[in-house]
Amino acid sequence: MGFRQHEFLKLKPSRKKQKTGDIFVWRISSYPKYYGVGRVIDPDANCAGDRMPLIALFKYQLKSIDEIPEVLPAKDMIGCPYFVGNASWALGWFQTVASREFAEPEKFKNLVFLQQRSIRRFYNEKFEEIKGITRKPKGCGECVIHIGLTYKIEMAINKAWEKNKDR
Repeated sequence: MGFRQHEFLKLKPSRKKQKTGDIFVWRISSYPKYYGVGRVIDPDANCAGDRMPLIALFKYQLKSIDEIPEVLPAKDMIGCPYFVGNASWALGWFQTVASREFAEPEKFKNLVFLQQRSIRRFYNEKFEEIKGITRKPKGCGECVIHIGLTYKIEMAINKAWEKNKDR
């Protein structure tokens, strides 16, 4: 099995630590004319014992970084929140462009993540187990710490953006 090339295009690499509320952009090769927008929910979330940023990606396709909406409501999120490594910024896949506090419609509540499909244990963003959940709830994220996460993010972006045929 060969290595799959990622779709993220290189923007401006940075080793600066992310902060809660940071707004970042990205571009992918299948939609090179557009920027996507995301938000850091928690820069130090706990995914199976590893501290890494928890982010939300939004469905907006922007022709310019200047088009970022004033409000990024959770209802416009692509899929579920994702845990990503700091390498996403260090490699230039994500570029922080602003930072602001979360407004009420932008706040994320009751986040649930599935640690491993085989165990069926559910956790919050601080890796505290949530008891009493027997079935994967809608909007449940997955705590995955390998290169496959990048592939899952790219698939979710492509699926959300393919509805817009005006490339």
